[in-house]
Amino acid sequence: MTDEKKTTGPVVIRKGHVQPPPPGTPIEPPVAEPLAPALAPRPDGRPLWQRLAEEKASAGAPPAGAAP
Repeated sequence: MTDEKKTTGPVVIRKGHVQPPPPGTPIEPPVAEPLAPALAPRPDGRPLWQRLAEEKASAGAPPAGAAP
């Protein structure tokens, strides 16, 4: 038999204890990266009932090449 370990979860790598730096060591401030503004969807001027009716009609429509 082989002595293989079966892993079922994520692999955790521990590199030792983290200690604070010695006194007087300069610590770099964190860099804040600005996020790109999210594009707002175009407002649809149609009433909700009309948008839902068109979505339902397009979802239930048969394929273009289907025979009746």
